[in-house]
Amino acid sequence: MRDEPTPIDVSVDGFGVGIYEVTRAEWLACERAGACRTLTNKNKWQSMKAPIGGVTFQDTQDYIAWLNTESGQIYRLPTEVEWEFAARSGKATPFMTGDMIEPSQASYDYSASYKGSRRAEYRGAAESVGSFEPNRFGLFDMHGNMWEWACSDFTGDACETPILRGGSYK
Repeated sequence: MRDEPTPIDVSVDGFGVGIYEVTRAEWLACERAGACRTLTNKNKWQSMKAPIGGVTFQDTQDYIAWLNTESGQIYRLPTEVEWEFAARSGKATPFMTGDMIEPSQASYDYSASYKGSRRAEYRGAAESVGSFEPNRFGLFDMHGNMWEWACSDFTGDACETPILRGGSYK
């Protein structure tokens, strides 16, 4: 794992995806700049390398606007199709790991079994980004860890509900 995660992209089938989830350290930089709201639940017991939780869809839009200004690049959330393709490493299986996922491969509620996967003690909190092996595209934590406002398209008749993907913790 790198010492300081940054929002570096990796190209996946013609679009860029952040290698890691946004960390507490990255969010705090946006807060200090006055571009992101101060979050009340910052999971202070966790490392600065832990993914940020408790953000709304609007928070993600504020962070992306700040990131675009700071970096001079153009970032956006991926569409649902892009996110699914990136998360599964282009595979047709439910996970980048195939049909099953194990506690050694992602942070999730291990007290439940998925298609016969091994069970383990529930950790109760997200892990620092990059704690598990990346998928074949070099992306970390696409399955488990933190729920992500990972999609720029919406569901519902009025296109009013953003789509969440990926995680176990809010």
